[in-house]
Amino acid sequence: MQQAELSIVIPVKNVEKTIGGVLRSIASQIVGMDVEVIVVDMESRDRTILEGYQLFKELGLQGGVVRNGDNDPGSALNTGLQRANGTFVTFLFLHRLYRDFLNDYLQTARQGADVVFGCDDAIGVRAAERRVISAAVKSNTGADFACEMVRGNLTVDPAALMVRQAFLDQHHIQFREGIRYGMEEEFVFRCLISGDTVLQAPVIPEKDTIFGGRYWGGALDSKETASASVPGKEIFESVDAMIRIYDFIRLQHRQKDELLMLFRYQKFPESVMKCVDELLRQGLDYRFIKGCIKRGDYQRLLETDGKVTEVELKRRVGMWKRLPWLYQPK
Repeated sequence: MQQAELSIVIPVKNVEKTIGGVLRSIASQIVGMDVEVIVVDMESRDRTILEGYQLFKELGLQGGVVRNGDNDPGSALNTGLQRANGTFVTFLFLHRLYRDFLNDYLQTARQGADVVFGCDDAIGVRAAERRVISAAVKSNTGADFACEMVRGNLTVDPAALMVRQAFLDQHHIQFREGIRYGMEEEFVFRCLISGDTVLQAPVIPEKDTIFGGRYWGGALDSKETASASVPGKEIFESVDAMIRIYDFIRLQHRQKDELLMLFRYQKFPESVMKCVDELLRQGLDYRFIKGCIKRGDYQRLLETDGKVTEVELKRRVGMWKRLPWLYQPK
């Protein structure tokens, strides 16, 4: 089989009414490009698969629809990666669509990039342009970008991310399976930290508002999933994901002391408090949440540092520790 330049992997479930708009949007964006589209179906119970087959034929798209069974989104994404034939691969998540960035990303990726992502604003575009056109401007490493992510100065969305397939294979990078929370962020950090050449394309991916949808971990699910019960203890999977990344950073040969400090005193407490805030918003009692934190041994992660931890986060952690019954979610 001839290799495409780019593979687009799309996990779906029960989206017969919207898959047409999505695939037509993709088709309009890849005219003249060597792209294959891989739709991974998570055992839809409607006409998603049939609609997908018909649209591939109608639109003349390369690729096809793959059945993955009723598994989690991480499994579906990994199935897509295994089937992907492109030099580069990108992912499309139906809960947040972007458009008009693929060509710019490919132009950047052709410079030898392992990982490519876009900019949040015009200031980021200008900085990325300077790095591209001037050898005198210091190029950021993947670890540099990861630090900026933790500081909250940069967003790297896996829904607007492009990676070299051979790079993923070489470093054995896949999506974590069997979890609902933290899967995407863990994948992004693994890519950034492992990449030898991580480049920021001078483009702002434009949000596409084909439709809205309730999201649970990587695919637009059915009404049944949309009305799922309160996440409860499993939301702390996102904290476990960041612990794995911290351990991964420590095992890297390259020096990453700054990133380790940021994870310990910013990312860890921030991740725990995000879980606390979400569970409180869902109406759960603070004593139940305290019990979850104790059982998961997450209390040790609520450590702050005056030089590293954001002031507001430090205040929130202090309030939760001292007066949890008075704490209000952010």
